[in-house]
Parts: sequence; structure tokens; C-alpha cells
Amino acid sequence: MKTKIFYFSTTGNSLALARELGNGLGDTELISIPKAMNGPVDANASRLGFIFPVYAWGLPRIMAEFLKGLKLEGKPYVFAVATCGGTPGKTLLQLRVLLRKAGADLHAGFACREGANTLTDDPGIVRFAKRLNGIQYSSGKERLQEMLAVIRDKREHAPDTSSFLCNCFGGMMQALMSLAADKLKSADSSFQVDDRCIGCRTCERVCPRANVRLEGNKPVWHHNCEMCNGCIQWCPQQAIHVANETCRYRNPSVRAEDLILR
Repeated sequence: MKTKIFYFSTTGNSLALARELGNGLGDTELISIPKAMNGPVDANASRLGFIFPVYAWGLPRIMAEFLKGLKLEGKPYVFAVATCGGTPGKTLLQLRVLLRKAGADLHAGFACREGANTLTDDPGIVRFAKRLNGIQYSSGKERLQEMLAVIRDKREHAPDTSSFLCNCFGGMMQALMSLAADKLKSADSSFQVDDRCIGCRTCERVCPRANVRLEGNKPVWHHNCEMCNGCIQWCPQQAIHVANETCRYRNPSVRAEDLILR
């Protein structure tokens, strides 16, 4: 039984989980969403999966764009996994809406708590949202067998979500981010490069938006930022920074070479 899993991964969490699910299901093709957006998408399979991180209680911009351009036929069984460092909010419910517009439905949706793709300490507003949420999801490894049992048998699993209060708060934040969407593309204006940069092009090659170009042997950003932090997280010299940076994270089972897009 053919399975296709489309994934968007920057720290490696979603790719690592896609591999685990693919190995457990067998006969599975893993497809990078940023790569798939460069050409026609073949989504013909009896089981379709989508694995991606949660950004500010919602879908990443690149996920929404990918799904809006997708046409699904033949009524495949569709499952999804949202990886999050804190709370998933209504992300999987947003995904279900877009899938229905594409001609399919979300039959099973899971949230898995993984290492967070953050570079600074959580601001007060994020800590507040986490306190609102009374639901704590386990990691992908801890939920792997549960997810495999559901997906293998094509069973229904209601989309995981956060508490009512957390969802209300997250919905308001998503609305504000939608209003500021164009400004958020310029989040890369705050990125800084120090003298440790060796011009290796890793930042350029992992960027899902092709938003980074080397000029004068140093990276320059062109204000179409996905806010994924991939260029910073995967810099082998740790030469790219943001203000007040306190932490970095990369999935230990994934290498930069696994996420190279160009």
C-alpha cells in the first residue's frame, strides 16, 4: 500500500518523524515540501501524510501556500502530524479546512511535542499561552506506535488541539500575524553575520524560500523570510545571530545535508 509523506522541516524534527513513520508503514516516499513547490506535485497515493512544525499556534506560511495549490483526487486517507515546542493551538483544524478545499479531508491528526525552534527565551505572551493550555502531548517517539496503529488501519483520529482558552488566544495571535504578514517577511532584517562566516553556502542551500544569497562571500537576506531560523540553526560556524540569542536547537538524528534544497 503506497504512502506519500510531504514534510516541511527546518530543525529536523519533522523529517526525523517522517522517517520513523515511513519505516513503520513501509513502501513510503518522503517528499520535501519546499522542493515539491518548484514543480508539479504528484499526490497520488492511497495514504497521504503531512508533517510540519507549528509556528505561533498555526500553520507555517509555506504549508498554507502549498496546500492552497494542491488538488487531491481519489479520496485518499490523509493523516498529519504537527510538531511543536509548546502548544499546537488549532493548527490541525486549519489544515483540515485547507485539505477540504483541495478535495480531501483530514482523517487523523496528531500533535507531538519536540525540541523548540527558538533562539531566545520565551516572551511573556508565550509563557502565558502555555499556562492556558492544560494539555501536554508526548514526543513523536513516544507516540509512534499509537500513530502507526491508527494510520496502518486507516482509522479516524480527531485532530489534536489545545485547550479552549489557549485556542482562543492563539486564534487572536494568528489574526494579528495575518495582518502583519508582509512585515513578517522582513524578519530577516535583524539577522547579523560575524567574522566566523566562511562562505560555505549552507544558509543559502537550506533556506526553504531561496531567500538567502551569498554576496561578497557573505549571506544577504532578501526579505521573503519564512521565519524558520534554518539559516541560523544550521550554520556550521554559528556565525549568524539575532539579538538576545540564548539557545539553538537541531534534531540530533538529522544532518544539514539531509535538508539541503539546492
